[in-house]
Amino acid sequence: MQLLKSKKFQQEYQSFKSRIDSITDVRVKKNLEDLLSQLVSEVKELDNQHSKLIQQSQLPSGMDNARTKLFDIRKKIDKILNDWKSVEKSRLKQNL
Repeated sequence: MQLLKSKKFQQEYQSFKSRIDSITDVRVKKNLEDLLSQLVSEVKELDNQHSKLIQQSQLPSGMDNARTKLFDIRKKIDKILNDWKSVEKSRLKQNL
């Protein structure tokens, strides 16, 4: 099974997507959309590497690097979303 089609990844993707869709700041939203696209690209690349592993019975170079990239991108998305959530909470408190 491909990671891209896995239930866990699809749930994570949908969660990120819905949280990103709710952001009103155009610059922040664009940055997050770009990161989400980058995440999908990296997952596809990792899926391709897994395919090669199965077909050639050898570990493709860069596989660990792909996992690290996925982790880093997820971490960036989470941080930006959590920072945005904090900013929004602060704005709401100020408006009350």
